[in-house]
This record gives sequence, structure tokens and C-alpha cells, in this order.
Amino acid sequence: MAKSKVEGISFAELERKHKQRQFASVYLFFGEEEFLFAEGLDSLIEHAVDPSTSSFNLDVFYGSEIDARKIIEAASSYPMMAERRVVIVKEFDKVSNKELLVSYLEKPFSSTSL
Repeated sequence: MAKSKVEGISFAELERKHKQRQFASVYLFFGEEEFLFAEGLDSLIEHAVDPSTSSFNLDVFYGSEIDARKIIEAASSYPMMAERRVVIVKEFDKVSNKELLVSYLEKPFSSTSL
């Protein structure tokens, strides 16, 4: 069984970590504060993705339009001409085959933030 670790942090702490280029391999934003979700994602993108390579290293998917295999494929790809790749999945609750993500989440790609 996968070990789970859920760590809640404030937006200020998240922003501080991003400014220090400390990025997690997996993020889960949940709750009622959609504004804070957007701020957290903006912070991650601003600090982790070089604008000149964003077309290669930033993927945004919607759960209603994609299955887990495509997410794993994107998250398992190396970044191009950059240190980090960011894969964002909005509407995660609508992703089909979510159970396939368990093996990825147990050992996520170190150069990707999902």
C-alpha cells in the first residue's frame, strides 16, 4: 500500500518555497478557496517554468477531457531546455482511470511538478 503524506501549508509558505526554487513533485489544491488555487498555480508557474520554454514544459489538462494515461505520459516526460516541467490537471475529480496514477504518485518524476 502506498504511504500517504498530506501536508497543508499556507499560501505565504508556498510562495516562499517557490521563490527559493523548492518545488514539490505533487501538489493537491482542494477546498472552497478557488482564488487561492489560482494564486498557488500562478506562483508555481511563475517560479518553475521559464516563459521561453513554457510551450514545452507546461501542460494544462481538464479531467473531463483526459484520462490518467495521458497525465502520466506528460508527467513522466523530461523537461526540454529547462530544469522543471509542470503538469496541471484541473477538474481532477473527472479524470477517468484515476487508479492508474497510484504507481506514478508512489514514485513521481523528480523534475516534474504535478
